[in-house]
Amino acid sequence: MTAAGIGYTIEKSREGSDTIIVIRDGNRYPLHSTVSPSREAAALADRFDPSRYDTLIVLGTGLGYHLIPLREMLSSYRRVILIDALPSLEEAIDGNPYSGFLRNSGTVTFITGRSAEAAARDAAEKVDLESARGVSVLEHPASLRIFPEYYGLVRERLRSAIEKSAGNLVTRRHFGLRYLKNALANLRCLPEAYPVSALRGCFAGHPAAVIASGPSADRHLPVLRHHREELVIIAVDSALPMLHSHGMEPDMLMIIDPQPFVAEHLLETDARSIPTVYSMTARRITPGPPRRFCSMNSHPLSQLVDRLAGGGIGTIDSSTGTVAGDALNCALSMGASAVAMVGFDFSFPGYRIYARGTAYQRRYSLYFQNRLLPVETQNMTYIMGSSRGYRVSGKFTRRVLVGYRDSLSSFARGCGGGNIFSLNGMGLPVEGIPEVTAQDFAGAWCSGRVPKRELLGAMLSGARPIAALLRMEELRAMLGDRRLASSLVEESLGTSSGVEAERGLRLLRTLL
Repeated sequence: MTAAGIGYTIEKSREGSDTIIVIRDGNRYPLHSTVSPSREAAALADRFDPSRYDTLIVLGTGLGYHLIPLREMLSSYRRVILIDALPSLEEAIDGNPYSGFLRNSGTVTFITGRSAEAAARDAAEKVDLESARGVSVLEHPASLRIFPEYYGLVRERLRSAIEKSAGNLVTRRHFGLRYLKNALANLRCLPEAYPVSALRGCFAGHPAAVIASGPSADRHLPVLRHHREELVIIAVDSALPMLHSHGMEPDMLMIIDPQPFVAEHLLETDARSIPTVYSMTARRITPGPPRRFCSMNSHPLSQLVDRLAGGGIGTIDSSTGTVAGDALNCALSMGASAVAMVGFDFSFPGYRIYARGTAYQRRYSLYFQNRLLPVETQNMTYIMGSSRGYRVSGKFTRRVLVGYRDSLSSFARGCGGGNIFSLNGMGLPVEGIPEVTAQDFAGAWCSGRVPKRELLGAMLSGARPIAALLRMEELRAMLGDRRLASSLVEESLGTSSGVEAERGLRLLRTLL
């Protein structure tokens, strides 16, 4: 949403200082006092704390009277970001004797007159969580009163973006060594893999179902099984045992998880015959399927490999942080005419964690269940511990799951939406993606057998393995350079010194 159609004038207050009058729907709303706006200096004075939060974001700038206390402490802040729905306020502030100091500081960034989504995105990009002591978000009460929807949306989008960045930072610090180890292990067998770019347009004009392992999948799989020859089935790794329990085998398997738990999803199943798309940092599966497609991601080693391969390997990284989002992106890149999202619940509907037949539910029902701990009790114990009682629309969930849902919604909108549908009915809805039943999706899009094996075979007959794009000896020579290797480890682990960095360098030398 934007502040389009909303104007403002700058008038003199009784004390002689400037004040702003917002004009909206023919009505006039004072953004500051019309008597003595400089008194706002005390409004937030006790909430500025650069010793704890050296990055400050202010929602609602106006003419900056509430920011007057920053004059004496601005040098203590690393970054100050001022957001306002009204455009060009920085020009008005420039000549204000009370707040003009804000325009003369390289610490301060103004984001004015932008849409709520763009303002939040721009602000989040300027926040450096890696070096910041903390981030404080303060709100100008009068601005919130006049534009509650705008600043409410900015706050929500900004929170999601910062939480995602913080999650990425925590992931890199805690799992950086594992990501690096996986990437180096995958490097060994990279020449025999195919670039994921080879899949582009492979199933153009045919419908697809992307299947995750949320509880709602149980109600849709019987219908999809009936139509399994009429659509391309793409499964995330955790959905594989669930599909096998329904007598189905996916046409494509997605693996991006770096954790060793991936192997649990493949127990008692033979995935070697299933074409597999994996990311550069995914846990290596041994023995690997002969038809495997590597996708590049943001990991430093992955970026280096892609540059040396001339950008020809490609990626299906959706930037949603989820294997389900990457699977959806894969379906779209393969040219699917319509995509059904199955088991995308982003919550724990029906007080269940995963669908029946998954490795997780099998673990509870076969290994841990007894008379005192039935499956239902174990599910509920996990839900309450994981969610900490957090609910959205009456459903238990986790904040990170809601963040994933919002990221997927943004990704779908970025793709233009198109023919993407959610087969849900139990979990949290995804904004911008219509919900349909499995019967309705099949009736609208499944019109006949899809020659999947023939299409895939034709694609493979013309595809070249990554060995044709990448000279491994050149890559090894580059990684043998101590300076470049140290830089790569630093970027991978988020540290340039200490035990972790040295372990990373030893790992690189060992696995090359």
